[in-house]
Amino acid sequence: MNITARYLHQVTKNCSNPADSEEDLIFWRNKLFSTTIVYLLPLSLIALIPGIYWSLKINMHAIAVIDILTVTSVVIIGFAPNIKLVFRKVIFISTAYLFSCAILYFVGLNGPGLIYLLTSCIFSILIFSTSYVYWSAWLNTFICVIFALLIKFNMMPQAHIPKQNIGEWIAVSTNLIFLSFLCVALIPRLFKSLQKTIEKEIKWKKELEIEKKALHDMSSALQQALNENNKTMESSLDMICAVDAKGHFIRVSAACEEVLGYKADELIGKRTIDFVYPEDRIKTQKTAANVLAGINAVNFENRYVHKNGSIVPISWSVRWDEKDQIRYAVARNITEKKKLEKAVEIERQRFYDLFQEAPVSMGVVSGPEYIYEVANPLYLELIGMKDIIGKSVKEVLPGIVDQGFLNILDLVYKTGETYSANEMPITLDIEGKLIVKYLNFSYQAHKDPTQGINSIFFFAIDVTEQVLSRKRIEVSEIRLKESQRIAHLGSWEIDLADQTHSWSDEMYKLFGVEKADVNPSQEAFLSFIHPDDLAYVTKEMENALLSNKDYSFDFRFITREGLTRYGTSLKLLDFDSNHTPIRVYGIVQDITERKEVEQQLRNSESFSRGILDSLSSNIAVIDFTGTIVAANQSWNNFGLENGACTLAATGIGSNYFDVCSIAEKEGEEYAKDAYAGIKDVLHDKKDIFYLEYPCHSLNEKRWFGMRAMKFEGNQSLVVVSHQDISERKFAEFERSRVAKDLIQRNKDLEQFTYMVSHNLRAPVANILGLIGIRNTPGLSKEEQKDLDRGLLESVNKLDDIVKDLNQILQVRSTRSERNVDVEFSTLVEDIKISIKNLFELDAIEIEYDFSEINTFSTLKSYIHSIFYNLIYNSIKYRQPQIPCLIKIESHLLNKKIQLIFTDNGMGIDLEKQGDQVFGLYKRFHTHIEGKGMGLFMVKAQVEKLGGKISIRSEVNKGTEFKIEFKVG
Repeated sequence: MNITARYLHQVTKNCSNPADSEEDLIFWRNKLFSTTIVYLLPLSLIALIPGIYWSLKINMHAIAVIDILTVTSVVIIGFAPNIKLVFRKVIFISTAYLFSCAILYFVGLNGPGLIYLLTSCIFSILIFSTSYVYWSAWLNTFICVIFALLIKFNMMPQAHIPKQNIGEWIAVSTNLIFLSFLCVALIPRLFKSLQKTIEKEIKWKKELEIEKKALHDMSSALQQALNENNKTMESSLDMICAVDAKGHFIRVSAACEEVLGYKADELIGKRTIDFVYPEDRIKTQKTAANVLAGINAVNFENRYVHKNGSIVPISWSVRWDEKDQIRYAVARNITEKKKLEKAVEIERQRFYDLFQEAPVSMGVVSGPEYIYEVANPLYLELIGMKDIIGKSVKEVLPGIVDQGFLNILDLVYKTGETYSANEMPITLDIEGKLIVKYLNFSYQAHKDPTQGINSIFFFAIDVTEQVLSRKRIEVSEIRLKESQRIAHLGSWEIDLADQTHSWSDEMYKLFGVEKADVNPSQEAFLSFIHPDDLAYVTKEMENALLSNKDYSFDFRFITREGLTRYGTSLKLLDFDSNHTPIRVYGIVQDITERKEVEQQLRNSESFSRGILDSLSSNIAVIDFTGTIVAANQSWNNFGLENGACTLAATGIGSNYFDVCSIAEKEGEEYAKDAYAGIKDVLHDKKDIFYLEYPCHSLNEKRWFGMRAMKFEGNQSLVVVSHQDISERKFAEFERSRVAKDLIQRNKDLEQFTYMVSHNLRAPVANILGLIGIRNTPGLSKEEQKDLDRGLLESVNKLDDIVKDLNQILQVRSTRSERNVDVEFSTLVEDIKISIKNLFELDAIEIEYDFSEINTFSTLKSYIHSIFYNLIYNSIKYRQPQIPCLIKIESHLLNKKIQLIFTDNGMGIDLEKQGDQVFGLYKRFHTHIEGKGMGLFMVKAQVEKLGGKISIRSEVNKGTEFKIEFKVG
């Protein structure tokens, strides 16, 4: 702080009161006092030296002393601390009066003394309260009177000053007194007016401050509202705009860039119609005209052209302001909504197509009257009706009222619990005929968003054919038992998995025992064998169990009553997909009568010849070299008629062993077995050899049973007979095929019903529920977006399920695709190209060897899918810590193509999951994403191509798939 500032600060501080308010007049009195001292002090100091000099020059030392005292008083007033302000004022006025009196006394009337007196009076009025103003005027009067007396009595020091005139003094002093009282009278009034002016100014100032504050608050509120409005517009995801009566943009929110690709300044001033997709301009102009007419537009949809050229569907809400002549509009990009609507429509169509083509009767009935809403064609075919939509179940099928089905519907409608039944009979009136059908069906309640039941889904499978077939089989089994009883034929079975033995009822009767007395077993069977045949039978049984071929032998047994009887046993095998025996079964027949007849017949050769020639069986006798030494007429006729059949000889003298050898070389798989069986009989390894084999001619398919046994009269000869068993064999094949087909079809239908009713149920219910909720008024945008996301997720899940079901139906359906020659090596290379990205991510190597056979005539799409799925699975389930190695080989074995796929991947625990490997939606490595469809599709496609597939696998060592197809 400089000297001047310090001076001003110090004087102002001492000569004023900081507590004073500008609203009070005392503030201005003190302000005047401090300002006077500020300027008076330097002026006094400046005038002090010339004043002293002048005083000394004229020998008026008293004046010099007075000047010094006066300046000292001013200094004290300005700088002396701890002096009250009122005392400073008193000192100041006192000094002024003393100075004035001294000037009058020593200088005389011609000096400035009177002016100083008047000035002192005025200053006292200005700096002191109005209550004390008159004392200064009276003081001036008193001083003038004193000086008048001094002049009167010549007491003035006038030696160097002209003599004063008392009259002149009176005249001058009177004017002084008059001016003093005039100032005393006027100045307070001026101060009073000034006080009122100050008060008014202060009042106006306060009012102005209030108005200013109110204006500021209003301005702030308006600015905040404007900011919020702008923030709302700029932060809105929807485009908000204002358009004038001529259709020009006058204001656009920032969302326009997101919706249309244009910035706001690119749209303002432009015509809205210029951005509308041309095909939508007419309807847009019509809607704009309606809005100008006062009809607001809500959710009006049209299409705009995006800046990048794409088409953007927009939903508009528009209102017309008649006063401002402005259209206010909110535009929303509904591209995702349109995509979702299209996806829903596509899925709806797919679901409808699946509904129409599903191999299951299905539909929906609604309300407590069970009105048909939908029903697929298979259901209409099942009930023999057409126009049923909108009609009640009771009206369409009155005949089922008394059959309990309406009671079941009532139960499901009331409780909401699913009801299912299998093979339930129902009597339907179809075209005037009462027809009994058997159904596997299910009723499932459907709930609305409020959890109330409003309809029932029904699914039905017509299993009439299966039920009737099973009943026919049951009748056949009853007849078989009766036939066994009549023919003295018993049957037996051994389950190799658990070594369980079972006998038919006739087996117990053959041995003359009750069923409760004997537990079926090998030991129980041997207990009835004749002691002389026990060793032979035991050996034959061991050979039969060790052999994977059909096997037969004759023996003697002793019944419980002690009767010796002759019997023959035939062993047959069932195999699993890996050619491993799983079941041994066969027959035991009492051939005592036949043996006795044979013994009698041996006594007459001519009679035997006649009998042999009359038999339809082809019979020949061969020696130990294989030469045919005798044959009946049927043998010769068969040879002449079927020379191409490799197992038939063509007459006496031909070598039967040579025929078998040639047939074996030509690929006849049974020729080797026939040769070995006859040799076993010749070398006493077997008493009887029996073989069933196909021998198809150009015109028909046939099966024969070949039996070889020692000639009774000559042990070096063997009798070989071939009997046509085609009718029995084909009956067995048909029975087995029908049974397997019925079982498989029932499993497929049950599985498909489960997939349709279970897999489709959740996404369909979710879609219906979400659509119902979305139509609820008052939903926020965020809630609508959440619902849209949930709806899209359910639609995608439904789409995946529908695609899976369509894929399954395609595999199950009959393909119209023709067989073509497929090269395995080309197929693998094509697949490697299609999954090239997987090779780039990891170390994957595929080795293949198709040197034995590289070409196969088949359905290319199926074989490609099989190869792709097996290769892709090997890569997908590889071990991450080692390079993935896949090997593929082909082999040609016995007119069969064998494909072997091996890898070094994670493997599968077949002990725990072996029966689920080829199941639908079965997954064994849940940490890797997948559906469980691949191996199911592979097995289905392999079987569709007439092949079979097997698996060997070990955890963390790898997996091998073996596929076999027949050639030709």
